[in-house]
Amino acid sequence: MALFRKKVFVIEAVQYTGSNLDEIKQFIGEENVKSKDSRHYVITLEGDMVLNPMDYVIKGVQGEFYPVRSTIISKRYDWLGGIKYQKKPVLVEAIKYTGDNLNEVNEFCKGNVIEKMGKPYIRFHRGDMFLRVNDYVLPNADNTGFLVHEGELFEKTHERVK
Repeated sequence: MALFRKKVFVIEAVQYTGSNLDEIKQFIGEENVKSKDSRHYVITLEGDMVLNPMDYVIKGVQGEFYPVRSTIISKRYDWLGGIKYQKKPVLVEAIKYTGDNLNEVNEFCKGNVIEKMGKPYIRFHRGDMFLRVNDYVLPNADNTGFLVHEGELFEKTHERVK
């Protein structure tokens, strides 16, 4: 486990009101939205994530998209006007999955590693997240669970401080 600081950068985000799905599709591309059983999902690097009313859909530094709760946006981003938001330099603890440290990862995330068809996943409130070698596991922004962050992207957006 190590301590990382989120680098400061600007992103674009659009809030989903529950009635503006067309605006979301226009922002992220229709191919990045799935609907099933009256629920909507954003296709992310970590898998399909539920899109709830009042969530923001943000465009990351590599052009990837994912939904974020509105409470998280207000804690971690400063609004710059329009759809522009600047990330605050937040400190987070994280652990890198190297392929041979699954027990350590499981301990870090308080037993939230599960196995599906012989592959590791992290339990997440929006759906279990597949854990690949070189991914990072960190507490989600409201500290109610853990999430998986794609390794290369995590290293571009965070700097190790300890």
